[in-house]
Amino acid sequence: MSYRRPVSRRRFLKYGWIGLAGLAGAGSLATVLRPGTESTTTTTPTPIPVAATKQESGQPSPNPTPRTTTAPSQNLNPIVLENSQPGNTGWLITKTGDDNIKQIKGYASATSVNIGESINFHVSLNTAQSYTMEIYRIGWYNGAGGRLMQTVGPLDGQNYPTPAPDTLGMIVCNWPVAYTLTIPVTWTTGIYLVKLTNAEGWQNYIHFVLRNDSSPSDLMFQSSVTTYQAYNNYGGRSLYDTNSTNAIPARKVSFDRPYSETGMGQFFFYEMPTLRFIEQYGYDVSYCSDIDLHTNPKLMDNRKAFLSVGHDEYWSKQMYDNTLAFRNAGKHLAFLGANAIYWQMRLESSGQGVPNRVVVCYKNNYQEDPLYPGPLTTYLWRELPPINPNPAYSRPENQLMGVMFDAWSNSDPAQSFIVDNSDHWVYAGTGFSNGTVVTGIVGYEWDRRYNNGFEPLGLVQLSNSPVTDQDGVKSFSHATIYQATSGAWVFSTGTIYWAYGLDFCGFQTVDHHNAGIQRATRNVLDRFVAPPGVRASIDSLTPGSIVQKEKPFALTVSGSNFVNGSIVNWNGSPRPTTFVNELELTAQIAAEDIKAAGTFSIIVSNPDGSVSTPVNFQVFVPVVTLTNDAGETFDSNTPGTLSYALNHVNSGDTITFSNLGPANFVKVNGKLPPLPSGVTLTGGDCSNKKVTIDGSGVPDDGLVLLGKTKVQNLTIVNFGGRQLTNGRIPNNPNSPATDNKLICLKLISRLAS
Repeated sequence: MSYRRPVSRRRFLKYGWIGLAGLAGAGSLATVLRPGTESTTTTTPTPIPVAATKQESGQPSPNPTPRTTTAPSQNLNPIVLENSQPGNTGWLITKTGDDNIKQIKGYASATSVNIGESINFHVSLNTAQSYTMEIYRIGWYNGAGGRLMQTVGPLDGQNYPTPAPDTLGMIVCNWPVAYTLTIPVTWTTGIYLVKLTNAEGWQNYIHFVLRNDSSPSDLMFQSSVTTYQAYNNYGGRSLYDTNSTNAIPARKVSFDRPYSETGMGQFFFYEMPTLRFIEQYGYDVSYCSDIDLHTNPKLMDNRKAFLSVGHDEYWSKQMYDNTLAFRNAGKHLAFLGANAIYWQMRLESSGQGVPNRVVVCYKNNYQEDPLYPGPLTTYLWRELPPINPNPAYSRPENQLMGVMFDAWSNSDPAQSFIVDNSDHWVYAGTGFSNGTVVTGIVGYEWDRRYNNGFEPLGLVQLSNSPVTDQDGVKSFSHATIYQATSGAWVFSTGTIYWAYGLDFCGFQTVDHHNAGIQRATRNVLDRFVAPPGVRASIDSLTPGSIVQKEKPFALTVSGSNFVNGSIVNWNGSPRPTTFVNELELTAQIAAEDIKAAGTFSIIVSNPDGSVSTPVNFQVFVPVVTLTNDAGETFDSNTPGTLSYALNHVNSGDTITFSNLGPANFVKVNGKLPPLPSGVTLTGGDCSNKKVTIDGSGVPDDGLVLLGKTKVQNLTIVNFGGRQLTNGRIPNNPNSPATDNKLICLKLISRLAS
């Protein structure tokens, strides 16, 4: 299929500078200015206010109540213990050094480091002067957002040049080491920042991730630093033309340079709200960068679920392979953002031979890529190689996520999230119903479903949100979930701003945190981390299939390890279930469930959170298999007859014939229902023997066509009226039928209109 072509302009961070000022000055007048301006007012930051709870509409409730950490009272995990320590807001900066004067800037020698290891910090100042480092861990800390771990300095600072880009646009600073930090083994895994402050009070950050490779945990939170680096234009070049000097994007970008603006990449905007939420509720979580996902196929050993958070756009082949392997090994996945797995990139070593310090992505300049047109060409995952995709190379991201990137908009306020399939367990306890509107959640980029043949089996659509992109094109955003055959759940929010529904930490202009979005996220995470129980097992389904548009029916599920409270789930949504015994359940399947043909996933979930391996249930387009047809009414017609088929199809379906014997003959003894609009009736291709429909003794017309139908390779004879009739569009008797296609027909008598 064809996809929207990628845009070359940069999708700017929506709240870049307003948010930090608002956070630093919650209740004060603290000001953070854009680069190139002078600060006129600074005051000591005040604590971040606890956000109000919200109603389902997304509006603040009239009587906000403080939120408190929810955690077990014993066997506390490291995250709960860490957040019980006193936090403070000293991590906030109030006088931001800019990228022009470069009052103080820095970067780390690695994107992540394990506890007990060392990491180097490289720092430059615009003039020789002293400076300090304050190292903070970012978390919940009762709303304060950070905890001071160590203070360094004063240190003597020097000015080091920022070199010009090389021929591929890459800027490599290679500043000397300013300080080496050896991580104490008592520190807790997390996202850390180094707050740099020079003698004149100018400030900036260095970002790094602290891992704990030897400690098991329920969740793994990934910080998407390759995407940070793609958008980073420090020194004048990024992978985007819109924020690169002379609109010339780089083909390679280096981690050996500071991040632009505050120095924290996109962390504050798209990752911090989710981090605070997860730690507020006491989940047992470890942290990594996507460089770790690239290098470590054992990253998820002794862990249950992997979280891709925020804006996770740039993926290497190793990242994709490892994540797919995690899912296939039963590890749950949550894509708590949008636009993930969009560009294939490669990682290369630095000029000093340090691995994985360079992000390579030629994007729309793919013909310059020395690996073009091979499978490692740095272009869209869904379209490799560019222009003439090879199915052996292309890996559309929806085969893993369920959805994939559609478009973007910097609209303010952001667009609304519209709930769909509200009876799904994801929405339990949210108060949501189908059509519930949650404002401010969809943006600035969003994903949707694509009918490209790669959509996972049993995918459930959890939202259907109308959106309008930056160019005025209308579309939809979709949140989805499915369960892989390994038992792993894969949840995708379909919007980067999902994080804003989880927590208000000051980097948004409006508080959009929402109790229903929070509860839905907790439902997913709780399902991910539930202790394994005795899993139910499905042996057989009765019936094992059914024709579409049939009446509601009772589905008998036979297997083992069923308990009182077991639930049969149809495509991920619970259905009314009766516990018969530990070997049998019955579930009520609604007419809505079988209105269209397809393959549907049947899963049994037990009260302990364990789930069975999915079993497929098939809903078929009817096939004509009986040679005698009474022409019965809808309420009494017989499966396998032509009349039955005509009453059980939807526009776009094709009715075929099978096993009619050597004569290939159907005898009709009563009036046939009309052939519905948009339906094809075929006896095969025109090289085969025609199927004969004989209406001997039927005084009425034969087939009445209701418009945009296709009739092929049939012999229609002996009806008392006309053999084939162009009918009228239903509910509009004054309109003629149009676009009927008649191919390889033999009619005894005339066609009438």
